[in-house]
Amino acid sequence: MKKNYYLFLCVLVGLFILLFILLERSGPSTIEDTEKQKVFVGGESEDEGCIVHPYSGEPLEFGDIEQDLRGGVKCFFHLQNNDMGYFFELKPDVELNTISHIDVVSDGVVLQMIDTSDMSQPVYQGQEFFTVIDANFDHYKDISLVLWSGATGNAGHGFWLFNPEKNIFIYNEELSSLTSPVFDVKQKKIFSHANGGMAGCIYGDAWYTFNNAGVLEISEEEIQDYDNSKNIFVRTKSIYRDGVVQDQTSKEVACGE
Repeated sequence: MKKNYYLFLCVLVGLFILLFILLERSGPSTIEDTEKQKVFVGGESEDEGCIVHPYSGEPLEFGDIEQDLRGGVKCFFHLQNNDMGYFFELKPDVELNTISHIDVVSDGVVLQMIDTSDMSQPVYQGQEFFTVIDANFDHYKDISLVLWSGATGNAGHGFWLFNPEKNIFIYNEELSSLTSPVFDVKQKKIFSHANGGMAGCIYGDAWYTFNNAGVLEISEEEIQDYDNSKNIFVRTKSIYRDGVVQDQTSKEVACGE
């Protein structure tokens, strides 16, 4: 009797150990995870954000600068407040330390595979390189992936807009061409800033809106450049309507004025 009891106990313990190993190998199923894996969290609710899985291979050559994405990234975001939410599995190119493609997953089903192999570049340590935002102000969140970063603080993003009728994300070339865009959801405007150097005294700022046809149009622009012939900065402001300049003024200014 005792022999059978100890045999049963050993089998039970073995099953618990096997279950623990399987759970460990399966990885996280939600964004709740260990601090070792959680690199950044963003979003409007506590269950939203991204985790970067650790990579067990050789350390990065520029690991003090680049964020190591070779273990892959898993994100979870809601596109609307009442939806089930979507998982975004960022698959790595281990050799380049970039994102090769993104699997969009809902209810355990891969809805879409977004190819980013010819776009993605390594990102800086601590940089929030993937997020969701209502980029075209249609009340559905869209996805944004950092594609490049410059030494002067400039950054380029790839934008994929959500199409609720087809339940897929569609790449938007106009938004993706903007430098360091900032979205004003209340005013439904987009601000773009490009730092050209000289301590920020050379720059290009622009404001954009979507017209009734859903096409992105520039509405205002301010460019400051250096006139070598006069050794002074020149600031030019332009007002647009339907993509055409309606008014333009220029003046000479000092840096920081």
